[in-house]
Amino acid sequence: MSGRPGTRREKVFAVAVVLCTAFISAQFSYRLRAESAPVIIVETLGTLQGKPSVPEFQNRLIFPILLAAGRAVAPASTSDVNVWKAVRLLTALVGFAVAFACMQSISGSWFRATIGCVLLGYGYLWTVCGYPFERPSDFLDLAFIALFVWLALRGRYGWLAAMTVLGSFNRESSAFSGLIVIGLSLARYRFSPAAWKGFAIGGCYVALAFITVTITRRCFHGPALHQQLGVLEVIEHWRRALLPYGPMAIMVAMLAPLTLMLCNFRGCFSIRQRGLLLGCLGCFLVTGVFGIIFELRVLLPCYLILLCVLVLDETNDDDRAWMARACGGAGAERV
Repeated sequence: MSGRPGTRREKVFAVAVVLCTAFISAQFSYRLRAESAPVIIVETLGTLQGKPSVPEFQNRLIFPILLAAGRAVAPASTSDVNVWKAVRLLTALVGFAVAFACMQSISGSWFRATIGCVLLGYGYLWTVCGYPFERPSDFLDLAFIALFVWLALRGRYGWLAAMTVLGSFNRESSAFSGLIVIGLSLARYRFSPAAWKGFAIGGCYVALAFITVTITRRCFHGPALHQQLGVLEVIEHWRRALLPYGPMAIMVAMLAPLTLMLCNFRGCFSIRQRGLLLGCLGCFLVTGVFGIIFELRVLLPCYLILLCVLVLDETNDDDRAWMARACGGAGAERV
């Protein structure tokens, strides 16, 4: 399962890649969306006053708290936009660093985690190209999803529950922790009696996320809340999918490299990889119902789970063989 331990030079290179990937992702994020940033800043701080841009975002409190704290400690001469950029960069560094650390831990390979980090940055940049508004929960969502995968694979259910609650203050994708657990149980035990324990645990995490999100929304925003169904908007504006430069074309560009690499490992997936794939499928179905799929940023959790499947490859411990197979070569025979 584990790749070759990284040398000092490889570790330094990996850290540099993480920092640079986070920095360029943050730069693209707030430079390509510069026109919407002032509006989003006001709406983000308004979340702490029960006035989010969208009622369904009322539970997304972590970034507003960080932004308010940054505004409080920054010199008065510092503009709100510059404070925003600094906090946005901080969350990008946290998101990519945690994602890298989790991928390195589950694969045992600095090399695979570095490749995963580069692919994560590649995928993220496409989401910026397809949506004009900043959503400051994106980078932190990467950190939480990576932690969900890492904790679920190791069966650390107490910590997973804690991260599910904390993640609920960032985004509703906290419910995906339960879907990942359910996917892993289904792959291991199918529908045998042993599987139902995992299904029950996963269901509890989904319920825990739902309860935390609902209580937070009602405490800050009051009882007049509803949950949007993004699939309805997608159906209403389905013609956008036909545009050659529209969201579907961008989605293909975003997913094609990762999908092709995963296809090169078909038939060799371990039980844990199949479990993550099943969990990813569940997350995608939920995203397709509640999220607006044309906003490709909603696919980032599924994208990151697929990256974890890729780096987790357990058919060969040799990183060179892994890379050869990922690129379509014949250098990674099953052992």
